Amino acid sequence: VEVVVRVAPTASPAELWAAAAVASMGARIFGHVATPTIALPRPNPWGARTLAAVTGVSRHGRRGRCTIVRRITIGDVPHAPPADLYVGGDDWTARVSRVGPVATGRCPMGGLGLQAAAALAVGEVLKELLPGVPTVALDDELTWSLLDGRVTTPSSPPGLPPAPGGETRGRGQARTTRPTPPIVALLGAGSVGSSAAALLALSGVPGTVDVVDPDTFDPRRNAYRCPGVPVAERGAKADWAAEVLRAAGWEARSHRATVAAWAGEHGRPGYPGFRGMALVSVDNVDGRREAAELMAWSTVSAGVAGMALHAQRHLPVDDLACPYCDLVDTGHWRDRGRLYARFGLTKPRLQALLTGDTLTADD
Repeated sequence: VEVVVRVAPTASPAELWAAAAVASMGARIFGHVATPTIALPRPNPWGARTLAAVTGVSRHGRRGRCTIVRRITIGDVPHAPPADLYVGGDDWTARVSRVGPVATGRCPMGGLGLQAAAALAVGEVLKELLPGVPTVALDDELTWSLLDGRVTTPSSPPGLPPAPGGETRGRGQARTTRPTPPIVALLGAGSVGSSAAALLALSGVPGTVDVVDPDTFDPRRNAYRCPGVPVAERGAKADWAAEVLRAAGWEARSHRATVAAWAGEHGRPGYPGFRGMALVSVDNVDGRREAAELMAWSTVSAGVAGMALHAQRHLPVDDLACPYCDLVDTGHWRDRGRLYARFGLTKPRLQALLTGDTLTADD
């Protein structure tokens, strides 16, 4: 199988980055990926000067010699035969189609929706080629909103909150605001965290970020799971992500440490806690608990298991479950009674929760 990535030389940076995402994901999975040698805007996570170079740094091992028996084409260029899949969208919308080209809208934040469309397109190719796996394939066209997860076009993109002192109003003038630079903590820089770093670097909205991960990249294990990272990377995960974001204008700090060690020194745990958004993707239960205790103003808990992805957002003291709740083994909670008692949770109260009672702010 050969996956052919099409993109016009006159394409916008967002369209080129989406084509690079298709090339990077495809080169890690399929034996052959063909891309045009078109200049790629820099900086970019792969450090590549051309789209073809992205394919090169994303391929695990040497490409074998074989006969191409099937070609799957993604993307559209003028005067070319019809493609198998088309991608489009804007910052907040992903569009994938099998019936014809789809439009690309304004992408002042680097085309987050286009990146989602690229991932969906690669997923459609996988569905065609994986034998014996039950799938739901795209029949015609999909429009998916990144704002609310609905399969429709969002009515309007969200506004960015004003920075303190950023509002101005003169006589006869409309109010104007400047966006607040985001404050982010990437707690884990593996498959989810490195992909998030790559997308933030392409967004064009720099801010402040702390990247926390004690681990290093291993090409044998990480090549297929980290499409934003060159497969030969062997350095510290936190250092790689921080450098990519620093090159894109972020104030980035790397920490080769556990979440607990970083939080104890930098995180100021306890409400109001970390004054920013924490993306938690560490792959162990203790790290998830430590991230929950950070009490970030907004916590996005994300993780992967096989080909499944979960992502959910939490706010502190909102009477709902915390980012750690899903990881508690309720089948053995009695064995951890002493630990829960430290938090003020008695066995009768735990039993009430397990039989259907609702969490309260006291819990």
